[in-house]
Parts: sequence; C-alpha cells; structure tokens
Amino acid sequence: MNAIRDGRDKHWFWIDDAVIDAHAQALGAFGLALYMVLARHADEGGDGEISRETIQEVFGWASTGAVWQRRDLLVRRGLIRQHGPGGDVLRYTLRACPSAPEAEEGPP
Repeated sequence: MNAIRDGRDKHWFWIDDAVIDAHAQALGAFGLALYMVLARHADEGGDGEISRETIQEVFGWASTGAVWQRRDLLVRRGLIRQHGPGGDVLRYTLRACPSAPEAEEGPP
C-alpha cells in the first residue's frame, strides 16, 4: 500500500471524519464552519481561546447570537467543552468526537 503524503509544509489542521459523518447535518453549514475555525485555533492538546470579534471577522457577517447559538450546539453535541462563563472570549477544548446517537440533536 502506498502512503498518502501531505505536501503542505505548515498552516494546516484536521478534523475527525466523524464530525462530518455524524454531526454535519445537525450542525448545519455555520455550525460546521465554526467547529472548523475552533479546530484551526486549537493547540496540539485541543485547547483554544478565540474572541467573538475574531470569529465574526472570519465569517464577515455572523451576529453574536448566531455565534453563541452554534457554540452552545457544539457543547451540547459533545464536540467542545467550554471553560468559564463565556463573555466575549471563548475558551474551549476540542473533545473526542462522539457518535451521533449519543449527541443531542441540532437546530430545527
């Protein structure tokens, strides 16, 4: 078997296949995109910190309510653990990806 080689030198991140396979439909496009931004900003241990303002700049149009609603969905589905009360800075840890039946459903 030939090994697949990633030709990128740096500036890349990855997410577990199960995030898409088991959670993308419930998260919706914005929820999945938010998860990807959080994964990009997390360190090797999965811990990260990002401001609401930075998230809004990445998307260019996201309201505070939309950002925090999707953050709450990521928490409920077991994809991230939020540290602290929140506010304008999200401190989080990416969690091992749970399967869909164990996770709470997403938005209607």
